[in-house]
Amino acid sequence: MSAPFSLEEKAFIARLLEAGANLSSERLAQLSGTKWMITSSSVDILQVAQAVTLFGNDATQHMGAHLRSQRPQSPLSLEFLMLFPDWSVKPLCATIAKHGGPRMQALPEKDKIIIGEVSNILGQGMVKAMADTLGISIILSVPHISGGVKSELLSAVMDKVGGKRDFVVLTHIEMHSEALSAVSSMVLIFEADFLRRFPASLR
Repeated sequence: MSAPFSLEEKAFIARLLEAGANLSSERLAQLSGTKWMITSSSVDILQVAQAVTLFGNDATQHMGAHLRSQRPQSPLSLEFLMLFPDWSVKPLCATIAKHGGPRMQALPEKDKIIIGEVSNILGQGMVKAMADTLGISIILSVPHISGGVKSELLSAVMDKVGGKRDFVVLTHIEMHSEALSAVSSMVLIFEADFLRRFPASLR
């Protein structure tokens, strides 16, 4: 069964994600010392089971970062899962570690720390776009980092949620700088009434 969202509502979610990507660019530039162009594309809304099945077709190893909205401070119940393919992690982390200097380069598990910070920047950009639109506050948790294939990482998040979310938004995020290009997938997991929080005039 497909998600009960109109084309206008899907377009609205796509605009929120694009706005969030734009908001992330400046903070990522500060972290890495290079300007970035961040875009989101290929926005799809699926039921959770459909997303897990779709991810099962991808055997690529990924590093995943799970962030969640904090209740009761945040009125929206949201889960973010940022997925970075292993082939994209190394060059992205090397660029950021080089800018951070010897201290960052010497950190144990620096790749996990850097992916966590990049994911935090992307997630904060997305929730700021939502919060500004709604006029509310949304607080995100610190990222939880793990590795594996996409289907395993999404299933692990759903186990923590306990089946209390209905749909996922899948979007492909491209990050381009003068030094390199990197990609990730973002999974936004939410309840069916998520869009009802936004006034119809905005949708």
